[in-house]
Amino acid sequence: MINVIKLSGAAQDGGIAVVMTRSQYINRHQYEGQFFQQRYQASFKDHGETVRQRIENASRKNPHISPDRWIREFDLHPLFEKPLVQLSSGEWQRFSVCEMLIGQPKLLVIPDLLKGLDSVWQIKILDILKTAPGKVLFTSDVPVKDSAIQHIRLDGTNHNVAFPALNPGLIAQFHQYQTSFLSNSREEVQIEMKDVNIQYGQMKILENIHWRVLAGQKWNIQGPNGAGKSTLISLVNSDNPQGYSQPIHLFGHKFGQESIWDRKARISYFGSDFFAYYKSGKTVEESFYHLITTPYIETIQPPPDLVSSLFHWFGLSKKCHQPFALADRNTRRQVMLLAAYLKSSGVLILDEPFQDFSLDKIQQNIHFLDSVQINSLQTVIFVTHQDHHKPQFLDQILRLDQGKMV
Repeated sequence: MINVIKLSGAAQDGGIAVVMTRSQYINRHQYEGQFFQQRYQASFKDHGETVRQRIENASRKNPHISPDRWIREFDLHPLFEKPLVQLSSGEWQRFSVCEMLIGQPKLLVIPDLLKGLDSVWQIKILDILKTAPGKVLFTSDVPVKDSAIQHIRLDGTNHNVAFPALNPGLIAQFHQYQTSFLSNSREEVQIEMKDVNIQYGQMKILENIHWRVLAGQKWNIQGPNGAGKSTLISLVNSDNPQGYSQPIHLFGHKFGQESIWDRKARISYFGSDFFAYYKSGKTVEESFYHLITTPYIETIQPPPDLVSSLFHWFGLSKKCHQPFALADRNTRRQVMLLAAYLKSSGVLILDEPFQDFSLDKIQQNIHFLDSVQINSLQTVIFVTHQDHHKPQFLDQILRLDQGKMV
């Protein structure tokens, strides 16, 4: 990881302020109920703190500092009535940095500043911070090309770690395993949405969505922060209770006509939200096997030698017996990703899967996906707005902006 320091004018008030990450906020509020239900259920629209409440509270603590400039700079007015639990990762970054800047700290520390931000906001937020008082220290996996920013490479950081190409025999073994649970028909309509609309209170999140996904298609979902990408995925993955009232068909059945476990068995999902809220008291290996099964449904399991080979290739072999909860974030993310890759499901959903990964781990996972998915019958839905996170095998695009297809 790279430490990046920006020097600016003198601050007026405080000492050191550290921006809370979105995953830390989710962990802090785990006791309030399942995160996905809070985020996507319309009846939870008044649940928890809103952006307005937090910004007003920060302003009361510093009454001589007007927050108007920062609210305007970070374009927060459209987010004011949103509970924090409903913010996208990019919206969280804008809100949380703005909240801290209202206090004018002498040193503002921002973990993974650019994480979750689309390309427009990555540039914009750096320009805003260059005009902020005090010093700003933020982390990033690559140096930011800007003369106003100093770069400090941490000891031991290596972004050029080589990994071996995936063995053709291993690729063939992976495809052989997939043939045991995938249909040969590419005409099957797996997802169909006709005029889908999602809103929380008066706030429209998705509007007039028409989308048809055939078996074996490889989709890239694109759009700026807050476009509705994760909400769309929540409908497919049965995490959004509003799906029951919408014209959605999954695998030939109207949403809700088959059990949620039948739907979950046919979908393999990994997203940064799921990573933040998944907990396990098992070992790394036991957690992997837990993740590739579906409760109450008998599912096909991958051959042990395939699992062992991929554990070795991804550098997980020596960590199998380590408690999952004590493993580092990269290990836990990679274990959960590998479980998503190997679950016996017709649809693979990856929602911003490589956040927090170093460049070499991103490249390794992209190499894996490009190697095994190019000739796979599995349907893939991949969400990202960062070009260097996107595999090459994706050939279908759905673009969203402000909840609408564009």
